[in-house]
Amino acid sequence: MYRYIFNTKGKYVAFIVNDKYCFSKNNDYIGFFKGVNLYNYSGKYLGTLTSDDRVIRNKNINVPDTTPIPKPYLPYLPYSPYNRYAMSRLPSNYEDIFINDIVKTDMEELDYKYEKLLDCNIYSNDGSIFLGTINFNKYDQKSLANKYGIYGSEYSPQSLFNKYGTYGSPYSSKSPFNKYTNTPPIIVDKTGKAIGKLTANSYVGSSIEIIDAIKFFNWFNAKLER
Repeated sequence: MYRYIFNTKGKYVAFIVNDKYCFSKNNDYIGFFKGVNLYNYSGKYLGTLTSDDRVIRNKNINVPDTTPIPKPYLPYLPYSPYNRYAMSRLPSNYEDIFINDIVKTDMEELDYKYEKLLDCNIYSNDGSIFLGTINFNKYDQKSLANKYGIYGSEYSPQSLFNKYGTYGSPYSSKSPFNKYTNTPPIIVDKTGKAIGKLTANSYVGSSIEIIDAIKFFNWFNAKLER
């Protein structure tokens, strides 16, 4: 079920669940595998898994990004293995992503992209239904971060996290996760101005910014768990 990842110095840094999902040794979600290639939760290529349990990448080759997938549930944290002896040095055109802080850099890029949305509100497409505030306050009744509140619960009919509800189902035309909808939720800033559409449909017509729903919620959930 688990496979351990080490860096070139021999230190245990991450683990893989079911040959697909990658988590740090502290159980932070890093991304997912397609074959031996590792992508972060926004679909950006990170590196390639080697037979000696490292993740490396060639600095001279640009591997295309891929379609992101929803973040999985956190697994049970496995027992940490012993560190290994230092491994052989990589050729000069390769880098170990867990030594060069590539994973950390990707999170910083997403922070820059999405932190501007903090304290903004989400509404249904016509602006009539409030769907929550974007912040990380787990005690705020209006926050997406409050798993026991109306807007953060997996069971609330007004929650974007209810996979069977009007605003969380991938089949609902009012959901940000419907790849074909033209009526996704909108993001409204503190002045009341609509600044973006939150949707998995990259082709939706819009005069305002398109916020990729899968990438955004993967970032939001990763930040929430830190």
